[in-house]
Amino acid sequence: MPVELSRDWLVNLLNQCDELGIRNQFEVEVLSYGHLPLAYSARCFTGPFRKTARKDECETCCIKYPNGRDVLSQENQQVFVLNGIQTMSGYVYNLGNELTSMQGLVDIVRLSPLGTETFAMLDAFRANEKRRRAITACRA
Repeated sequence: MPVELSRDWLVNLLNQCDELGIRNQFEVEVLSYGHLPLAYSARCFTGPFRKTARKDECETCCIKYPNGRDVLSQENQQVFVLNGIQTMSGYVYNLGNELTSMQGLVDIVRLSPLGTETFAMLDAFRANEKRRRAITACRA
């Protein structure tokens, strides 16, 4: 489901699909944790940051930055994360505390990896699914 659409929009869509008898023909997937994907480029942004390669000759230098490179505003606030050809939101999107409200609406909960803390976040999501504890972001 596109991240810019609301829960109410999803409920309305699923109700219409139920009325048409097609709800069982697709799954609903929601990005529930990670940087929001905003744009993709034909060229890599990581090489020019390192000043060792041109945009179109970066090879695999982005592998040295598994969480991407932060882009800060003039006020020193994190605006974006650049990771290879991806531009992502600067802050981590976290719907972990909404898992119970997504039951019955969402079939697949997607978590976007954020380095080594991904495994801890998986455990937190599993525990919260059973209402054991609240989830806080591992990385701002």
